[in-house]
Amino acid sequence: MILVLLNDQEGRQFLFDELSRQSFPVLMFESVAELQHWLELNPEPSGLIVDFTTSVFQDFLIRFSLRYPEVPVLSLKRQSDEQLQLRLLAFTNRLTSPQSASERGRILLVDDSRTVQMQYRKILEASGYLVDVADDAEQGFIKANQNKYDLAIIDFFMPGDNGAQLCQKLQSREETYELVCAILTAQYKQQVVDECLKSGARECMFKNESSDLFLTRVSALIRSVERKRQVESERTRLIGLLYSVAEGVYGVTPDGRIQFVNPATLKLLGQSMVDLMGHFPHECIHPIDNGGQKTSFDHCFLQQAYLLGDELRDWRTLFQRADGSLFPVECSVTLLGSEDNNEGSVVVFRDISEQQRLEKNWQWQLNHDHLTGLLNRSAFEEVLNRELNRIRRTKENSLLLFIDLDKFKLINDELGHAAGDQLLINLAENLKTRARDTDHVGRLAGDEFVVLLTHVAPKEFTEMAERYRMILEESNLFWEGKSYSVTGSVGATILDAFADSIGETLAKADQACQQAKQKGRNQWAIYNSLTEEQTEQGNWFKRLTSAMREQKFVLLQQQVFSADDSPRSVGANCSLRLKEGTALISPAIFMSNAKRFGVIKNIDRLVITMLIDFCQAKKSTAEQWFSVTLSTEAMSDENFRDELLSSWIESGLAPKRLRFEVGEEELFNFPQWQKHLAKIREKGFGVIISHFGMSSQSLLNLPQMPVDAIKLDSSLTRKLATSMPRCNLIDAIVKTASQSKVEVIATHIESVEDLDLIQARGVDCVQGFYLSKPEVL
Repeated sequence: MILVLLNDQEGRQFLFDELSRQSFPVLMFESVAELQHWLELNPEPSGLIVDFTTSVFQDFLIRFSLRYPEVPVLSLKRQSDEQLQLRLLAFTNRLTSPQSASERGRILLVDDSRTVQMQYRKILEASGYLVDVADDAEQGFIKANQNKYDLAIIDFFMPGDNGAQLCQKLQSREETYELVCAILTAQYKQQVVDECLKSGARECMFKNESSDLFLTRVSALIRSVERKRQVESERTRLIGLLYSVAEGVYGVTPDGRIQFVNPATLKLLGQSMVDLMGHFPHECIHPIDNGGQKTSFDHCFLQQAYLLGDELRDWRTLFQRADGSLFPVECSVTLLGSEDNNEGSVVVFRDISEQQRLEKNWQWQLNHDHLTGLLNRSAFEEVLNRELNRIRRTKENSLLLFIDLDKFKLINDELGHAAGDQLLINLAENLKTRARDTDHVGRLAGDEFVVLLTHVAPKEFTEMAERYRMILEESNLFWEGKSYSVTGSVGATILDAFADSIGETLAKADQACQQAKQKGRNQWAIYNSLTEEQTEQGNWFKRLTSAMREQKFVLLQQQVFSADDSPRSVGANCSLRLKEGTALISPAIFMSNAKRFGVIKNIDRLVITMLIDFCQAKKSTAEQWFSVTLSTEAMSDENFRDELLSSWIESGLAPKRLRFEVGEEELFNFPQWQKHLAKIREKGFGVIISHFGMSSQSLLNLPQMPVDAIKLDSSLTRKLATSMPRCNLIDAIVKTASQSKVEVIATHIESVEDLDLIQARGVDCVQGFYLSKPEVL
């Protein structure tokens, strides 16, 4: 019998037509309760078809599969008719495959009458049972020990031992004690019935009963055997699962004592069965609270959860090993039985020491600049906000320094980005070393650094500003055997009880830095409101809006080449610059101010417009793509983002030619980034994650990331000739990316040696000064 559990037959008629064509008997159910009731009264079904789109039916299917592991199941999902027909064919093929004898009821019939043997054998075989016969108790005993039977039907009155004696002998032997026995007799005698039941027989049947009643009794006995076998099979499978999982699992009785543990529990705790069985978990597993302090039985949160029948999910706490050491765990407590009938609890736990280490590392990366290790903008602004709130209460003074390297662009242009990165690393190390314990150092972007000096007296203001100017002067760069002197400009603003907001405070420090530059660079200046209007450089809102109006922004492109065929350009990385005089100002300098003054989306729109104009004017090859970096504000605003994408499509350009680049570190400040990036790709545009590889978590999550390509962080591609760990990490990234059909782009290729080393790692594309310098579109 094939059982069908469906909410609605609409659209499923061809299933029933096909099953009917092959003469399969089908029974339809619309509720789990009805089907469950049928299973309790009938033998094992031959197959099950269930609607897997209904959650209630899914829960039932889990229980069904445990009870009937050998029964074929066809789960109906949302799929095409062609796919469903193929799965139905596989299902019916399993139904028609020949069953082994062990899958049907096998019965031993013991009776000294050949006539009775033939009569009952015919009845049983007509109902599908396999039947062996024996002429007396001795022969029946031998056959029962030689073969595996589900049921023995034994005549009571026979020469030699009677049926009750044979039943008792079978029950006394380990090989046959589980064999279900039924006594068959010609007449009802209470003495006979009592003797049979006392010997271990499960049923007394009478020869004058109808065949239907006889078969009903046999069916009930066979069904009990099947259920016992199913329970044992389910128990064996559950024990196997219990012993194979890596998580610790232990059971607790209703009164809160340990009643079973799996091997993983013993390994994780370093304890033995004797140490745990029968004890309260509070005594031997979690005698401490989440803070690592000893707690009493009555105040132990988990112990009380066991006693009260409470359930917990993903609860984090500390467990104790046999040596007394503690380790963090995440555990779930599941109630056995129901609230009204508490049969104990099952606890599943896992050691999350490594996970917490990764989370801590992830949190560190969330708050720190990946290149220098200093606080990033968002983390520094949080620190600054706390300090502003503190000094408003305490009426003390602090000092905020804004540091900008002088002519940093020349270092990048002449020596390459790797040299520029090394200079920033050297400066960051000097700033951290020279800072006091109470100071905070951060990198805002590019070559912009900030230092928050707390508890500074007014008489120390000029001394501190000069001190940090000298730190810049001392931060020389040694590169390829040569030494390059470095200077910087320092702007300071005083923080007191009347200090402004975070944005205004940073803007004042920035303006003071511009004042220092106007003095002739390698200078410092303290913000003075009287000179604010004179400092046009510090008025970023005016500078940016004027630049958009007067078309002072330019787009640069740096070619990206195939790693296998480096002369062949496959795309170009586009970056925006602000042109003031002969200088091209990096977005690392002006984009933070664009965000601060609310013009960032206008600049993002300008980038797309300029690129559209270039592509339409130059009619560049349709195979080459362009990548641009937009703000997370633009990427996460669906209406604004769709406006930009529509403008590209309406211009007649293919979506695949435009890729949006997002820095790995930006994902931390990009809510629901996976959803937004996936929607971009749904419209046919590409997505690139840059600065990839700084977080191990990103590598683990790469197969699930909605991206087309990743750009390796320059810290990975540097010093490959002498750094095997970097090579191994790149190999792991390339392999994972290849499996996920994601391109790998290596950047900052500064020499032929760099190119050879990175090509050996199997990346897809390369980019860098050695191959091509940025050019104005």
